[in-house]
Amino acid sequence: MRATLSKTMMPKLKPAAKDYLVWDDQLIGYGCKVTPAGGRVFLAQYRPAKGAKPKRVTIGPFGVWAEEAARQAAADILLTGKHQRKPVADTHRKRKSRRGAQAAAGPVKGTVGWAFDRYEAEKLARLRSGPEIARTLKVDMLPAWKDRPLASLTRADLVELRDGVRDRGAKVAADLLARRVQTFLDWVADHEGVDVAMWRRVKPKEERRSRERTPQPWELRLIWRACTSLGGPYADAVKVLALTGARRDEVGEMPKAEADLDGARWIIPAERAKNGVEHFVPLSGPTLAILRPRVEAAKDWPFSATGRRPLNDWSDFRVRLDAEVERLAADEGRPVLAVVDDVPRRVLPWVWHDLRRTFSSGLAALGVPQDVRDRALAHVGESRRGVRGHYETFEFEAERIAALDAWGQRVMQIVAVGGEQQPARDAA
Repeated sequence: MRATLSKTMMPKLKPAAKDYLVWDDQLIGYGCKVTPAGGRVFLAQYRPAKGAKPKRVTIGPFGVWAEEAARQAAADILLTGKHQRKPVADTHRKRKSRRGAQAAAGPVKGTVGWAFDRYEAEKLARLRSGPEIARTLKVDMLPAWKDRPLASLTRADLVELRDGVRDRGAKVAADLLARRVQTFLDWVADHEGVDVAMWRRVKPKEERRSRERTPQPWELRLIWRACTSLGGPYADAVKVLALTGARRDEVGEMPKAEADLDGARWIIPAERAKNGVEHFVPLSGPTLAILRPRVEAAKDWPFSATGRRPLNDWSDFRVRLDAEVERLAADEGRPVLAVVDDVPRRVLPWVWHDLRRTFSSGLAALGVPQDVRDRALAHVGESRRGVRGHYETFEFEAERIAALDAWGQRVMQIVAVGGEQQPARDAA
């Protein structure tokens, strides 16, 4: 199959019963593989020599790679494969050999790389957010500082590191990097005695604002309908997010054993809960209708695209979901509210976590007390802080069951045609 691959074309490639390839009709050898799970992976293919078998090189998934960047990468691969095959292969082998030798030797003591290895093993390994913090530092700090002696770092180095990320257009991420680097170096100062006072405090350039986006009932209805249209494990997981107020990975990585269908209960163990405390989630009728067939059919993971592991490619599904939501909004005659990245949007950008805000607001509109909402969200709210939190350990299980049952019924009203016309409570 041939087509002109573009950022608007990619979401239109629908999954089939088995993998299939779409080759670009502009750049010969550049294409995309579409998997039954809905994944789209960019690739390049060329013949190393006349009469030889084609060599296929994977570039990366759509969503992680923009189409324009993947096209340029494919052009580079095809050019290299045509003109510089043997030298490039030799260079790669030599580089791999050097890296292997360096990895075996380990970072030099007293360098940033050496300190980071200790920080990751002794500090980050104990934190739930440790892998994400390590990823940030490995991507944006270590390439520039790995071999730098700790004692040589200055405040100007940190400012330069932060501004390098800002120059990519990632302003908030740049300030997040600066804070994480400062925390890392504070730890180094405590454990290695390195004086960091002259550079450790770099003020953020971007004022961080708490998100105020709460998808309204009509938006929730479009998201739900889009999930119904797309089908599959990701779509069902999004519906469960909306019904339970759980976090994305709590749902997507749910093992089969956590769901008690007969007792209509889902217990998230402490090691998977963000706050490190076991969390009880009541399962309403609509939630059970989604979960039951998946749990009964699953070997290990109710939500899995492969059956062998939980969901791990949310970005690709999100591209398809947004496209379907926009299509449904256009069919309903919804007006264009904004233009984002040159794309007219009838539904303003939102993130998965915003569904928790819709859930919480919906419970408030139903008259659910704050104490019960805090327990339903696994939040440490005002009712659980200080002396009061120390003595009040009641978990409001019966009240939470009633609240999620009521919210499940409300969601079913909202997603029905015209559901947003219900008075008063739609302000949620």
